[in-house]
Amino acid sequence: MTDIKSCAGCGGPKGKSNLIADGLWAFLLVAIFSLALGLVGESDYQVAVDEQRLYCQQTLLFKRTGGQSGWPDYKGIREEVCE
Repeated sequence: MTDIKSCAGCGGPKGKSNLIADGLWAFLLVAIFSLALGLVGESDYQVAVDEQRLYCQQTLLFKRTGGQSGWPDYKGIREEVCE
């Protein structure tokens, strides 16, 4: 009969150090995943801000040029959103 303590790598119960290592890997995986989601979310926000800025610039140009240039306020939000 084989002693479980001396049977390293034979599928027996995990030692304390293996559990700590597994927990560390799980923590690192969750941290990396959270960081990636945070970066993607920030990128989406920045794209939305840039699009709104462009919309405001173009609708203001449309208003100032009497419709010769720029975009009409097709969303109907210029007065609320643009400064």
